[in-house]
Amino acid sequence: MRCITLLPLLLILFLPLAAQNRAEGYLDVIHLREGEPLEGTILEYVFQDRVVLVTAGGSVKTVPWADILRVNFRMDKDYVPTVETTAVGTQDRPGEIIPRRSFLHQVGGGLSFGSNTANRFGFSEVLTTIGGNVNYHLVKRVGQRYVLGAGLDAGLMSFERAENVMALTALGEVHLNQRRAQPFIRLEVGPSLPFGGSASGPEISSRQISLLYHAALGLEFKSTPDGWGSLVFDLGYRFLNSSFILTTDTLDVIERNIQYRRLMLRGAIRF
Repeated sequence: MRCITLLPLLLILFLPLAAQNRAEGYLDVIHLREGEPLEGTILEYVFQDRVVLVTAGGSVKTVPWADILRVNFRMDKDYVPTVETTAVGTQDRPGEIIPRRSFLHQVGGGLSFGSNTANRFGFSEVLTTIGGNVNYHLVKRVGQRYVLGAGLDAGLMSFERAENVMALTALGEVHLNQRRAQPFIRLEVGPSLPFGGSASGPEISSRQISLLYHAALGLEFKSTPDGWGSLVFDLGYRFLNSSFILTTDTLDVIERNIQYRRLMLRGAIRF
């Protein structure tokens, strides 16, 4: 009698439990580059190395990173893997702006060293002369090994006599390699005109245009492929025959020819 009473009670309790939906099952999915995806529970995930997964049947599979297309964690087993991904663009941080030019400005300066023969009390004495130089050129790289340019060059040839020279020069360089530090051979040629002169000495009544030659060996330290921001150093020798006419206080006319030979150390920047 007791069993007959309990049986309907158990049946009443079991029916609601049987009518409940089964809990949704979730699992991990490894999508392979070739073949069917693997489903189960991921035991180990080593980025760019391997993924270890245990399947529903209990087998453990180790998948190399090169074979994996993507990995989805804890997916619904009834979910159809048609995931659409939306690319979210990131705003690039503004970096250093480097101009790209075919022509570059070259601004430089340097020191010149020479010798003058002075007559003191009937004795000849060789004196060392130190001068300065500033220059500007507009240069262009032609191919991988050549640089051509043109510009202005102003130099102090003699401080004691206040002799200065302004020149319009053409520049040519031949680079010996294509490394970051590039040695080169340079030649500058152009017409020059003396200016200035001592205020207490004879008056310069006429000046003549003469040709300036400057040959040098140098080294360019490049910061960019096109040469923007490069530092250029050279050691060279300058040849110049300067001619002008002096008028003395007694109105005597003196034609003066000076042969300048200067060892020059210069530096410049290109931008």
